[in-house]
Amino acid sequence: MKLKWLPIETAPKQSSPILVMTDEGLDLVTYLESEEDGEDCMGHDSGWFGNFSIPGRSFGAVEYLREALNQPTHWLPIPEFEEEE
Repeated sequence: MKLKWLPIETAPKQSSPILVMTDEGLDLVTYLESEEDGEDCMGHDSGWFGNFSIPGRSFGAVEYLREALNQPTHWLPIPEFEEEE
Protein backbone atom coordinates (compact mmCIF):
# COMPACT_ATOMS: atom_id res chain seq x y z
CA MET A 1 0.00 0.00 0.00
CA LYS A 2 1.46 3.35 -1.05
CA LEU A 3 0.73 6.27 1.29
CA LYS A 4 0.48 9.84 0.06
CA TRP A 5 0.99 13.08 2.00
CA LEU A 6 -2.22 15.11 2.00
CA PRO A 7 -2.79 18.86 2.56
CA ILE A 8 -3.31 19.64 6.25
CA GLU A 9 -6.66 21.29 5.45
CA THR A 10 -8.05 17.79 4.76
CA ALA A 11 -6.86 16.30 8.08
CA PRO A 12 -9.44 15.02 10.57
CA LYS A 13 -9.75 17.26 13.62
CA GLN A 14 -10.46 14.58 16.18
CA SER A 15 -8.83 13.38 19.37
CA SER A 16 -6.73 10.67 17.68
CA PRO A 17 -3.14 11.69 16.83
CA ILE A 18 -2.10 11.99 13.19
CA LEU A 19 1.34 11.99 11.57
CA VAL A 20 2.26 15.37 10.05
CA MET A 21 5.07 17.19 8.27
CA THR A 22 6.23 20.52 9.74
CA ASP A 23 9.17 22.83 9.06
CA GLU A 24 10.98 20.93 11.84
CA GLY A 25 10.24 17.50 10.34
CA LEU A 26 7.75 14.79 11.31
CA ASP A 27 5.48 15.19 14.31
CA LEU A 28 2.59 13.29 15.88
CA VAL A 29 -0.15 15.81 16.67
CA THR A 30 -3.74 16.27 17.78
CA TYR A 31 -5.97 19.25 16.99
CA LEU A 32 -6.94 21.46 19.91
CA GLU A 33 -9.91 23.81 19.83
CA SER A 34 -9.26 27.25 21.31
CA GLU A 35 -9.35 27.37 25.09
CA GLU A 36 -9.82 30.33 27.41
CA ASP A 37 -7.51 30.92 30.38
CA GLY A 38 -8.31 28.66 33.31
CA GLU A 39 -7.48 28.83 36.97
CA ASP A 40 -4.52 26.47 36.53
CA CYS A 41 -3.69 26.86 32.82
CA MET A 42 -3.11 29.47 30.15
CA GLY A 43 -5.44 29.30 27.15
CA HIS A 44 -4.52 29.10 23.47
CA ASP A 45 -5.91 29.52 19.97
CA SER A 46 -7.11 26.57 17.89
CA GLY A 47 -4.30 24.63 16.27
CA TRP A 48 -2.21 21.48 16.10
CA PHE A 49 -0.28 20.38 19.20
CA GLY A 50 2.57 17.87 19.32
CA ASN A 51 6.29 17.61 20.10
CA PHE A 52 7.23 20.52 17.79
CA SER A 53 3.80 22.00 16.97
CA ILE A 54 2.23 24.49 19.38
CA PRO A 55 -0.94 26.58 18.83
CA GLY A 56 -0.62 30.35 19.08
CA ARG A 57 -2.14 32.69 21.63
CA SER A 58 -3.80 35.88 20.34
CA PHE A 59 -5.57 37.07 23.50
CA GLY A 60 -4.83 38.02 27.09
CA ALA A 61 -1.84 39.86 28.49
CA VAL A 62 0.61 41.12 25.85
CA GLU A 63 3.58 39.34 27.43
CA TYR A 64 1.86 35.98 26.87
CA LEU A 65 0.91 36.46 23.20
CA ARG A 66 2.68 34.12 20.78
CA GLU A 67 2.60 33.00 17.17
CA ALA A 68 1.75 29.38 16.42
CA LEU A 69 4.92 27.30 16.10
CA ASN A 70 5.60 24.66 13.46
CA GLN A 71 2.03 24.19 12.37
CA PRO A 72 1.87 21.29 9.90
CA THR A 73 1.51 21.64 6.15
CA HIS A 74 0.72 17.99 5.29
CA TRP A 75 -0.54 14.88 7.05
CA LEU A 76 -0.39 11.14 6.49
CA PRO A 77 -3.10 8.70 7.56
CA ILE A 78 -1.71 6.20 10.04
CA PRO A 79 -2.51 2.77 8.62
CA GLU A 80 -4.45 0.32 10.74
CA PHE A 81 -2.69 -2.98 11.29
CA GLU A 82 -4.45 -6.25 11.85
CA GLU A 83 -3.41 -8.16 14.93
CA GLU A 84 -2.14 -11.65 14.34
CA GLU A 85 -4.07 -14.38 16.09
